[in-house]
Amino acid sequence: MPLLRLHSLPCVLCFLVLQGACTASPPDPAPSQEQASTPGDPAQVPNSPAPDSTNKDAIERALKNIQDKGQCNRVMGCPPATLLLKSGTEAIAPILRQLEIGNPDAPWFTELIDLLGSMPDSRTLPFLRGCLKNTRWLIRSHAAIALGRLKDSESRRQLTEMADSPSLDVATVASAAYALVRLGDTRRNDTLLRFATESAIRTQNWGWSTLVVELATDLRLRRAAPGFRVACQHRDFFLRRAAIRGIRRIRDLEGVDCLIDRLADPIPSIRREAHGYLQDLTGEEHPLDAAAWEAWCTRTTCRTPKNLSKPTKKTP
Repeated sequence: MPLLRLHSLPCVLCFLVLQGACTASPPDPAPSQEQASTPGDPAQVPNSPAPDSTNKDAIERALKNIQDKGQCNRVMGCPPATLLLKSGTEAIAPILRQLEIGNPDAPWFTELIDLLGSMPDSRTLPFLRGCLKNTRWLIRSHAAIALGRLKDSESRRQLTEMADSPSLDVATVASAAYALVRLGDTRRNDTLLRFATESAIRTQNWGWSTLVVELATDLRLRRAAPGFRVACQHRDFFLRRAAIRGIRRIRDLEGVDCLIDRLADPIPSIRREAHGYLQDLTGEEHPLDAAAWEAWCTRTTCRTPKNLSKPTKKTP
């Protein structure tokens, strides 16, 4: 479908149309295993809009390709998104137009919201704020994360209401708490950590848990380590992958046991990641062989020269 052209409309009307794309939407589907992309570093939002695009054709192709599951998916990554990100603020207007006409239930929809959170430009803020009222938990969560990364102080009140809500889902509350931490309220770490405990990881929706683990990883919350170790053993691929990345990010030496277990994971990419993280955390150079690492762990009680005074404990 060709993109809808809005260049001739006044800016105020553009904002209203874009906000409507997020606020007027069908009911939220049942929770799934989808999760947010790993958040990046926060950015400052300038007051002036970016100049017109000088790379229009490449941006339009990337927006088309991002909708192709073969070129953009959760397992293999999303090169079209990388191209759009490199285009910087030149891609803002085309992305907003695509979001206005696109299907909010499509995976690429939240991929574009994530991109907006990495592109500091004031034109994105009305759309993202409107998405906080969306009926879909994925869109609410991704929008909250994006606003936190952009340090949008005007959304603080709305984010606070979301983080304090007794009725909203785990993903929305956790994402709002994350955004508030990005805005400087570090007390909200405790709100996020409620959903990263061992018991929470064992019982709540997998998609929600994956998002929580990713957010705790981005904030380097070491208190989430026990939850990471439980998630590392989970049967869901995305949750396991998020957990092993979290163990490495917070330098959790007690998570070495779990990483060794993942060397026998049925997914090759997880085996490779676990092996690389083991080498990074321990300084050991054993091959990608679970038996070799188990022998080392038995011989040393998983102790390395870096942590001789802090032996790890086996997880039952």
